[in-house]
Amino acid sequence: MARTERALMFLDPVATEVPWTAVTAIAQTQRIDCWILFPLMAVTRMMPGKNETTMLLASQLDRVFGGREYWNKGYVEYTQPTLYGIEAGQKRLQGSEHIALLYKDRLNSVFSRVASTSRTLKNSRNNP
Repeated sequence: MARTERALMFLDPVATEVPWTAVTAIAQTQRIDCWILFPLMAVTRMMPGKNETTMLLASQLDRVFGGREYWNKGYVEYTQPTLYGIEAGQKRLQGSEHIALLYKDRLNSVFSRVASTSRTLKNSRNNP
């Protein structure tokens, strides 16, 4: 490919089939403009609201985000009094928008530029 040639790529994965290694390979070319339809609802379903996700789901999230340290930022530690003492654990930050921002931050770490705007496509039930 000549220095002035560029490519445009659309990634429209079924669920979470695009691994982070593919995204970094695209970014490393520095010649491909890439549009990604991020599977927000699939990832949101994989991240439980409270406590830890299963090992299988955690490994899938690791593959999508490129490591646990990136998607785990979507959780905060909590303590809550109960009738039997104090319950402690992790809970996911509210809203799926936060998950999308985590992925966008991750994209910023490998691409030289990421669009400042994004669109959330919604289904017939108005879910992202």
